[in-house]
Amino acid sequence: TRTLIEKPANSGIYVTPGKYMGTPGKKYTLNIVLKDAINGQKVYTASEIMPKSYKPDSIKMNFHSDWGKKGFWEIQLYLQDPPETNFYSFRGYRNDTLVTDTLNKVGMSDDKFFNNTYIRGMTTLYWNQEHKSEKTHSGDKITLQVGSITKEYYTFLDEIKLEVEPKNPLFSGPTSNVSTNISNGGFGYFSVCAMSYVTTIKKK
Repeated sequence: TRTLIEKPANSGIYVTPGKYMGTPGKKYTLNIVLKDAINGQKVYTASEIMPKSYKPDSIKMNFHSDWGKKGFWEIQLYLQDPPETNFYSFRGYRNDTLVTDTLNKVGMSDDKFFNNTYIRGMTTLYWNQEHKSEKTHSGDKITLQVGSITKEYYTFLDEIKLEVEPKNPLFSGPTSNVSTNISNGGFGYFSVCAMSYVTTIKKK
């Protein structure tokens, strides 16, 4: 059991010790005890089992100059997908700074169409060169975080994207509530993911 301390104060950030590591196949439980009750509840809990970790081989940057005003960089992944059903999340870093800093920017995929095969250049993320945070230059270090996630967290991410992206048709009905695995009416999701990283240097 680890007691996490909010640091810095009032930041909403709780971090495990630097050498603390999760173990694939193990169940982890989050216990939240509030000082003041919300809707009559002070205790909230959530649990997930950590999936296996899979090491990616490499990534490739592919530029689409005819997309948008300044083009898009496509980050492609090379990886051997294992035989069991798997779900992936993708987050990108430029020079060690997280670019996919909101949930709706996180890439995701299941392995429905490539189960137990070698993935050759699967699209993970698109970076719009009109956006300052996504703009890349020659010599930049590009890192892709490949997350092995549960089916339930995959569903949560998918529902987040449906919630925040434009509706089609325009006057569609309201979307259903986003999934949560937090008890007592809590909102959000406690996910336990196995992360791997692969890096390349952007060339001209």
